[in-house]
Amino acid sequence: MSRKTSLLSPAMQLAILLFLAVLLVEGFTYTWVRSRCHLTNRAIASELILNQKLVKTRKRLKVELAHLKSPRQITLRARAELGLKRPTQDQILRLKSPQ
Repeated sequence: MSRKTSLLSPAMQLAILLFLAVLLVEGFTYTWVRSRCHLTNRAIASELILNQKLVKTRKRLKVELAHLKSPRQITLRARAELGLKRPTQDQILRLKSPQ
């Protein structure tokens, strides 16, 4: 009976097998991490764009609020929308302040 002798010992074969398994797991892990990184970067970019839009909207709303609070605008809207007018002198009551 002739027996084939292996070039590598069983311990060496196991070591090579473990090394290849670790290499395979590392490759899959690297691929998964890169895909997560890519998705995270896209999400961050999307949130930055949304943040910039919200900042612009907030600035526009501040300007609009200041415009709407101006006495001139309040007077114009009171006349146009509500039909209000300035009171006459006999409609104004003056109260004396207690001293």
